[in-house]
Amino acid sequence: MSKLPDEDLVAYVARAKRSDADEHARTATFLLLFRHEQRMRRKVQAQLPAFLSHHAVTIEEWVLEKVWSSALKLPLEGESAGEWTNWWTRVVTRQVVSFWRSKQGQALEKEIEWPDQRAAGDDDATGADTVGEDFDIDALASSLDYRAAIDAAMGDLNPTHRAIVEAAYFEDRPSKDVGAEFGETHDNVDQIKKRFRNALRAELVARGVWES
Repeated sequence: MSKLPDEDLVAYVARAKRSDADEHARTATFLLLFRHEQRMRRKVQAQLPAFLSHHAVTIEEWVLEKVWSSALKLPLEGESAGEWTNWWTRVVTRQVVSFWRSKQGQALEKEIEWPDQRAAGDDDATGADTVGEDFDIDALASSLDYRAAIDAAMGDLNPTHRAIVEAAYFEDRPSKDVGAEFGETHDNVDQIKKRFRNALRAELVARGVWES
């Protein structure tokens, strides 16, 4: 089973669930989770502002625990590997948001002392200024706009094409490698990447982040 490609593993999970072979479905699901763990972690990291990057591991572990728990209950249809990738991409994004609404997330945010909370000239103020005097709120707002634009542009793609864009851009993999994984030619992957770039550019222009 460990040598099966993702598409066959997804189909295996679907068949096992339909046959009530829960232990087999669980084993195959754990294999999928293990294979995609680093991609999930990078997805979490990509959604964090730079000044919170030192908390990345804490947030990754919280999110992955939720993802793993949900994955074991996932009713896969077994149609394609894109079905699996599309699912965990959505869930990771939702769970990052959920983290900041959780007690742990709120407690973590309270540890951050903003520059304007420190008295002028008070070099001995208690508490670490983890944001720093050079914190740029405009840069943060812009980065949030970028992420929202990326999500909107991704929303125009079908599940397989979204998975291809994730692999090509967010994992920085060559088109040939991505095409081999998803059964697409090098040229097709490049065309999908081009459509995504155009859609992203249009979103950025509409949001005033990019000048046309």
